[in-house]
Amino acid sequence: MSRLRTKKSADRPAVTLFLCLVLTAISATAAAPAARIESQIASGIQHSIFLRNDGIIWIWGQNKDGQLGDKTEASKASPWAIVALERWAQVAAGANYTAALKRDGSLWTWGDNSSGQLGDGSRGKQNKPILIGVDFTWRKLSPGGASTMALKSDGSLWGWGNNGWGQLGDGTKLDRLRPCQIGLEKDWVDVKTSSESTLALKSNGTLWSWGGNFYGQLGDETTQTRLAPARVGLNTNWVSIAAGGAHSLALRRDGTIWGWGNNEFGQVGDGGLDNRLQPRRINLETNWVSIAVGENHSLAIKRDGSLWAWGANSASQLGLGTTEKQRTPARVGADADWKSVAGGDAHSVALKKGGSVWAWGRNRDGQTGGDIGGVKRVPTRVVFKDE
Repeated sequence: MSRLRTKKSADRPAVTLFLCLVLTAISATAAAPAARIESQIASGIQHSIFLRNDGIIWIWGQNKDGQLGDKTEASKASPWAIVALERWAQVAAGANYTAALKRDGSLWTWGDNSSGQLGDGSRGKQNKPILIGVDFTWRKLSPGGASTMALKSDGSLWGWGNNGWGQLGDGTKLDRLRPCQIGLEKDWVDVKTSSESTLALKSNGTLWSWGGNFYGQLGDETTQTRLAPARVGLNTNWVSIAAGGAHSLALRRDGTIWGWGNNEFGQVGDGGLDNRLQPRRINLETNWVSIAVGENHSLAIKRDGSLWAWGANSASQLGLGTTEKQRTPARVGADADWKSVAGGDAHSVALKKGGSVWAWGRNRDGQTGGDIGGVKRVPTRVVFKDE
């Protein structure tokens, strides 16, 4: 017995040292700050979203379909936080619904689901985030009017929801209530969808489009509907795309912006009001770095951090302090620290390099923050509860 006790006594320092090392490792892991993500903004028809770099989603505005994800249908002018154990990594807004990815690659949606755009196999709306499927390889999301497009980490393209104009690209006009792979290609790098049409980029820099084309928003020199992806032109230097209500913008590697489609309000930005059936260069500048669109207006940021807007402006969604439409890009204020921008139906949201969020335009449901009603004619800072 004494030998056994002696042996235990001899082992105790080693056991104690092992436990200390384990506890220290656990403590260090627990104390390590969560990895920061890239801050993002998004805008639906009348709701706005900010994904902060700590992985928390802040959301506000219209909520009639539960698109704010707070388990109610009451609109909110003050941003509220959607906190998850596994932090959010990406967020995007459809017309009246929201989609997001977590850092583990899982897909979550909530809000309007009348066309199956949430992807849960039903048409019932959801007022809180729900997990879609068991796949954890989602990489990029693009909700539209009532259809959703997405990319997986292997470069494959997927779509679901409303397909009345062939905007899913699966060769039919049948709605899909769950994610459906579009074609077999695995070289897609970006996709943007609107209420009727879709744009996408491949890894070789080529531009593709499909869906409704009444205004020429597909850019293929026709107004014919296309049910499957079709290449736009011969250029191989496209780097960014944006799909509005019925107009399109794209950015080339050389820093030039191109627009086409519906131009009723000057949203194409080439100085005219005629619809454009193929990509048309917007001015001669080569220092554009970011583009975005609303329903009938366009937004862009230059390399120097300045913000520019054009198109429809009846609710001051251009942020110029007026309500007159603009046929060419007009600078928004004098600030030169803008990082990204997003457009809604008649409002806009933007993020500055320092992390502050600004909004302007129609505020019928509190989508510009702070209160409900009226319009904000110029960029106004959005205040968050924990600031």
